[in-house]
Amino acid sequence: EIDENYEPTQEEILEYARWLGMDVEKEKELIWLAREGLKAPLPDHWKPCKSPEGEIYYFNFSNGDSVWDHPCDEYYKKLYAEEKAKWEERKKNPPKTEVKKKEKKTRMGGSGNDSDEDKPLKSSGKRQQDESSSSFLPL
Repeated sequence: EIDENYEPTQEEILEYARWLGMDVEKEKELIWLAREGLKAPLPDHWKPCKSPEGEIYYFNFSNGDSVWDHPCDEYYKKLYAEEKAKWEERKKNPPKTEVKKKEKKTRMGGSGNDSDEDKPLKSSGKRQQDESSSSFLPL
């Protein structure tokens, strides 16, 4: 039976991300794909079944096809490749608004980068932590 409220664990998400081919340390911005893939419902006519040895496979009751991997896995591998290409392109060519922001900061005497120099000090004397430097992975 399929649990419609299933929430994958962080470990399951990372394992599936690696299976998709993701470098989970370098491509944290793409982890959402793995979570989405794990939560993907089966397409119409597909049901999970157990082999006599207890292994899960998927059977299409409409056309008789059976597969070991979730029927949507290939879709998510392709989607990952497409999203990775877009992500790499954005890294190479950041949107013009970010470039203008950095240029403006430079003209105003700032360094043009978002270093700790530009972050205000907390009362403890430590720099405030930016959300982007969090050790948590986005879901």
